[in-house]
Formats: sequence, C-alpha cells, structure tokens
Amino acid sequence: MGSYAELTLTADLPRSELLALSQTLFAELDRLDAKFSFHRCDSALSALNRRAAAALPADLDDETAALLRQALRFSAATAGRFDMCVASDLVALGHLPAHVGTVAPGASWRDLAVQGNRLHVGRAALLDLGGIAKGYAVDRVIARVPEGVSATVNLGGDLRMTEWRSVSVDLRGPGLDACAASRMWASAVATSVAAPGAQLGVLVDPRSGQTGDEAASYSVFADDAMTADALTKAAMLGLDRDDLWRAGARALLRIDAAGGVQCWRAQHEPAQELGSARMASTTGLR
Repeated sequence: MGSYAELTLTADLPRSELLALSQTLFAELDRLDAKFSFHRCDSALSALNRRAAAALPADLDDETAALLRQALRFSAATAGRFDMCVASDLVALGHLPAHVGTVAPGASWRDLAVQGNRLHVGRAALLDLGGIAKGYAVDRVIARVPEGVSATVNLGGDLRMTEWRSVSVDLRGPGLDACAASRMWASAVATSVAAPGAQLGVLVDPRSGQTGDEAASYSVFADDAMTADALTKAAMLGLDRDDLWRAGARALLRIDAAGGVQCWRAQHEPAQELGSARMASTTGLR
C-alpha cells in the first residue's frame, strides 16, 4: 500500500516458531496489499476502480463490501472529511499513480452505495482505500496473533500493540527530524503529517479538492488501527473533537511546525501543553 511494514513479536517460544509466525503474518499483509493497494495496477481495488471510473456497478466479496461500508460510515461521521473518492484529486495532483486513468474530480462518498455485495456508483469516481485499509490490515494481523505472544505491528505509521499499557511511542512531527514522546492512550495510533511542499505530506480536503497549507501532524489513538487511520485526516481537517470522540477516537495529539505539542483526551479534558517536541533521529513511530 505504498508503505513500509514492521512487525515485532515477543514470546517464550523458540526463535524458529516466531519466525514462522512472522512469515504467516507478513503473508496476510501481502494478501491485503494485493487486494486493496491503489499503487498496484493488478490489485482488486484497481479492478474495482476500472468499473467505478465508468460509473458502473461492481460485485464485491464479503471482505471488500464490509470495508467499503466502514469507509462510508466514517464519511458520514466526519461530514465528508474522510472520503475515499479523494483519489481523483490525488491522481490529478500526481500524488497517486494514474494506471487506471484519470477521472474528473467531483464525485464524493454520497455518490456511492453498498447494497449487499454490490457497489453502486452514481458518478464516475476513483476510490482510494489508503486512509482506512492500512489500519484494517494492521487489525487483521493483530487478530491472527496467538495468545501468549506479544506483538507490535507498524504499517506506514499505523501502529497497534497487544501489550500497550505503560508503553510510550515517538510520534512524528511535520519536520523530518522532530518527534514527540507520548504514552499510548489506547492500543492503536495513526499519524498523518501535512507539510506543504512534501510529497508524502500532502493533505487534500475531499470537500473542496484544495490542498491544506498547515504544517502539522495529528495522531489519533483508538481501540483499533482502522478507526485511528480514518480519523487522522478528519482531525487535520478540523472535525470537532466531540465528533471525533463519538467516532471512536480516544485521544488526539498535535505537533506544530515549531515543535509545540497539544494533547486532548476523550474525557473532555482541556488541552494540555506538553512542551516542545524533542529532537530525535527517528522520522516515524517506534
């Protein structure tokens, strides 16, 4: 899905058993990448997009239908700040590959409907599941970890742990060499970075098609990585925090360009100024 993957396993087991388990878990990531990656012209998502680009209905398997329903649920909960139809804008800007072709921006989540195992497209569109599928993939891997094994999965900054209490993580800021240490407020966290001029930091508002000019990162903590993944973009686009909590976020952390850090928790505590982000060699989560 255009990201790196990192897996850490700890257990009182022989190294050979842990290596075999890691291969099984990476195989699950490979399966989901082959299915939901926009970056692969041979993915199931690209095949789906060839029909969506012509506004044609498409038959879905159970897993894809369920994931699209979740995406539409997050679109409704965030008033369109999360919208998989943003792919057309990202292709037009050159931030996603155009191997399916180009589609004039304008379609939104409201033009999509999933009825049973069939997707109906009311207007030509391209769908990008990158804002939810990475988190979904992390959750699927965690679900396959056997009891007695401690696991951490990090897929392009979408991170989930089986043993997360009393653990701290470094969260990336808008600068490549700045991060802030934070405790884990839930089992999963996802970070989105907007840094004008940076290819990997572009933020497009699906409601307007305009790119943002704020240099900041937003990290959302949630009980599952899919929720955290979907809500980082909504948080960056100004979703009210009460709506963020209702959608499943447990905490929100923001780092600005000057290294200032703010953290809010779902218990409606006031913003807590945590000081400047410390400098570190890492550029992501660890």
